[in-house]
Amino acid sequence: MSAASPQPDRSEERPDAGTDSDAGSAEVVFPARVAIVGVGLLGGSLGAALGRRAPETHRIGIGRSARRLEQARKAGLIDEWRELDDRRPLAAELGIVCTPVDRIVDDIRHLAECLDDGALITDVGSVKGAICHSLPAVMPRGVVFVGSHPLAGSERQGFEAASAELFSGRVSVVTPLPSTPRRAVDAVRRFWQRLGCTVVEMTPAEHDHIVARTSHLPHVAAAALTCLVDDAFRDLAGGGFTDTTRIAAGDADLWLAILENNREEVVEAIRELESVLCEVRSALEFNDSDRLREILKLAEQRRRRFEALRSRSTAPERNAPADDA
Repeated sequence: MSAASPQPDRSEERPDAGTDSDAGSAEVVFPARVAIVGVGLLGGSLGAALGRRAPETHRIGIGRSARRLEQARKAGLIDEWRELDDRRPLAAELGIVCTPVDRIVDDIRHLAECLDDGALITDVGSVKGAICHSLPAVMPRGVVFVGSHPLAGSERQGFEAASAELFSGRVSVVTPLPSTPRRAVDAVRRFWQRLGCTVVEMTPAEHDHIVARTSHLPHVAAAALTCLVDDAFRDLAGGGFTDTTRIAAGDADLWLAILENNREEVVEAIRELESVLCEVRSALEFNDSDRLREILKLAEQRRRRFEALRSRSTAPERNAPADDA
């Protein structure tokens, strides 16, 4: 009933871990200027977190709406802003793209064209394969992309829901390719750690396999369950229904892009869930109490073990993906 999953490198960053020989002794310098593309929930929270944890860093917000960007500046989430179609040179050592997954590749490419040699770009997308493998051929020389996915969020949207502590104690997955310079990977790891994250490193394929089951499938299941219950049943919808379907309130277009960009893994995860549901249905149809109890007991044990492990961890459960202002 459980699919085998790849085993990622879960080592936390330390000064002598995974660095190039020429980078291992390099002085650790946090970026002085950071560009945030998409100042929504995650982008706004990045700005707030930088303001609290790295107040010396200048934050440049980039987005489609001048009005919304100015509101984010007045809210103290960014220090200055420019619109997304502004192609003037941009002085920033690090760019972070926080737009929906179906826009991330284009937004990274456009941002890279504005940055100087030596700049780094990362993202917050909850699908990594489609993004990471599309970029090497289109990135300008001298600008390096390293994929990221901080497992933090909410079903709420917009920078009004931003929190400076959104990333504190959370896991951020970093997904380099074999060709990615180690110096760049380590710099992105340090960035997320500065914001309070525990960093996990794995391949884009490993990431997409795992989050299809821990994030994408749960959203599909919550959406499907919500579709079964109409307003006539609302008075009898208890805590179980409310807790199970909370994430179904996430933005539909945002989730459409996520599911389509991780199509193969999500389809396979749905098949795995269907297999378990078929076992439950069969046990009920044939009055097989032993098999039904076995399934329920396995679920109980795994959930209790999950809670026990999580209570010893600093990483809370992830709720939802990035959104955009």
